[in-house]
Amino acid sequence: MGKPATRPEAKHMLQKLQGRVHSVVTGVTVRGIMGANFVTASRTTSVHVRDFLESEMELYLDSGTPMDRAGAYGVQDMPFNPVTK
Repeated sequence: MGKPATRPEAKHMLQKLQGRVHSVVTGVTVRGIMGANFVTASRTTSVHVRDFLESEMELYLDSGTPMDRAGAYGVQDMPFNPVTK
C-alpha cells in the first residue's frame, strides 16, 4: 500500500488493515563516494493493527495525518496508536 490520495481511500485502507496482521518491508541502500560500491539491506516485520472504533478512525482521518502515511497509518501516530505489536 502506498500513501492514500483521498480521505475515502485512507478510510478504506484503515478498514482493510483493522484487526489484522500484515507485513511491512523497510529497505535501505548506501552508495559509496565513488558510486561503484553499494550495500543494500531490508527487513520484513509483522505488524498487528488493533481493532478501533469508527469514531477513533474518523478523528484520525480529520487530523489529515493518514494522507502522509503509507497504508494510511504510522506506528508513531498518537493518540490513534493503531499498532499493538
